[in-house]
Amino acid sequence: MDEFSITQRHYEIIIDQVKKNFPYESGGFVGGKNGLISAIYPVYNQDISNKTDIFAVSRDDIERAHLFFNKHALDYYGTYHSHPKGAAIPSKQDLSHIQKYLFIISLASFDQPDFAAFKVTGVQQAKRIPLNVVSNDQFSVKDIHAKTNKATNDGQEKDATPDFNNTDILNEQINNVFSDQATYKRKSQQNNGPGDFSTLA
Repeated sequence: MDEFSITQRHYEIIIDQVKKNFPYESGGFVGGKNGLISAIYPVYNQDISNKTDIFAVSRDDIERAHLFFNKHALDYYGTYHSHPKGAAIPSKQDLSHIQKYLFIISLASFDQPDFAAFKVTGVQQAKRIPLNVVSNDQFSVKDIHAKTNKATNDGQEKDATPDFNNTDILNEQINNVFSDQATYKRKSQQNNGPGDFSTLA
């Protein structure tokens, strides 16, 4: 793939996530179809020594991300993470991992983040490729945690899907996870499916 697109909604959620975790690096996984990023899977920064310069994921995180994208018939594209003070350029460490694509968000200019996509072209080599933001108008949001519709007393079905278009709620949940205010247990996710903050469009 020589270019990617991302829905406006997912772009905004990722930008909000990395800004709220500044000055620490944060990130997750992205997936979709035909070059369109339509699903994200945010995760904890697993590095315990220097979260301002390193973003680390565990083997379990990677496995759950692959399972999540496979379950929804989506392609796994790779990881995204922030460079809180640096440019949106892959570091030697970024390029040392086996990834076909890298997605880096620079907050060097905090009010104008640089969200970049890179295609790995060789050992310690990557080429920046276009990343376009597309309007939400073309997509409907799928709540992956919704229950089936419930019948009301008058026999009419009532939609049980929560308002997943409310990015304030999603961003608050993500912020709580990264500020250790949420009761998020990694072990339980292996049995219950993807994290509460994974989204699809």
